Amino acid sequence: MYESLGQVTLKTGERVDAGVVHGPDRDWADRVGTLLGHKTPPWNWQNTQCLTREDLGLDASFYILHRGGIPFSNIMTIAIDGVGIFGHVFTQPDDRRKHATSLLMAKQMEHFRSRRGRTGGPGRALYLGTGYDSPAYHIYQSNGFKGLGPASGVMDWHASPRDAFEAEYFGRPDDPTNIDPIGWRHWPTSSPLFCADFGGRDGVVKLPIAQILGRSLTEEPVLRLLHAEGEFRRQEEPGRALALQNRRTGAVLGLACWAWDPIWQNVLVDVYCHPNHWPRAKELVAGLKLPTSAPRTLAHADAGCPGKLEALKQLGFAQAETLPGHVFADATKTGRVDVLVFERK
Repeated sequence: MYESLGQVTLKTGERVDAGVVHGPDRDWADRVGTLLGHKTPPWNWQNTQCLTREDLGLDASFYILHRGGIPFSNIMTIAIDGVGIFGHVFTQPDDRRKHATSLLMAKQMEHFRSRRGRTGGPGRALYLGTGYDSPAYHIYQSNGFKGLGPASGVMDWHASPRDAFEAEYFGRPDDPTNIDPIGWRHWPTSSPLFCADFGGRDGVVKLPIAQILGRSLTEEPVLRLLHAEGEFRRQEEPGRALALQNRRTGAVLGLACWAWDPIWQNVLVDVYCHPNHWPRAKELVAGLKLPTSAPRTLAHADAGCPGKLEALKQLGFAQAETLPGHVFADATKTGRVDVLVFERK
């Protein structure tokens, strides 16, 4: 469904139409897909899914500027109940330096704050990734986004104070939860968990199989897990990623996954949880149906996440070795953290 957002005036004085394409919308799918055709897998796959499928359970919104129905600038938000990710910011080269992105984002943020999508609303939180101190970073900053730390290009926006949002969103320890194979509903709802600051209890080595280290946006890592899960199911192989989700708020409270070590064919296991839900880690990992034929089953952590260390112990892992200073502590790259390698006996 297309919704008009009126018109804007570019820096050149030209008046163009602004609007939002709510997926699924097959009439606009090809036009928006063509605009974003420079994307590579899994992004072009994701755009097709969000623009054509009825059953994803997402508020998929492609905000566009267009001339006569031909879009030339885009901003995407994917949300559930007003919480989600912000991305696919793109303007055709011939229309850059005309304030297109700034004008479109002003429309987009106003609409996101006030709208009610099919899954609820209005907008409560958005998460994005960009180059730190880049022109885009400053555009986002001027619209209320904040960097997650020094030199970090991961940014978030909240309609209410971040602490108040997280307290409500993550919910109570006794809230009802589900453990399910990773699905589309976990894509926009997982970044709050991995972007949160849990006061020194979250560590750096969170979900390295998915390349999630430190306070990280999960837009690409979880999308790649989703894409891979589809391939596994088509091949009738066991799923390799599970999510723990708060049934009341929709927040992702934990993720677990496994993969083959591409060199030695060991099994690599990952799990990460909200501090209140580390007791569920054993259940998450048990649901992965790990292969038993591998030479070794390994997991990785660091000393900064006591919940993960205890969970690995409860899962039968023991520390096997240490990789000194193996990863950077944060985006400033001024300190390093030891990676602890655990083996399941």
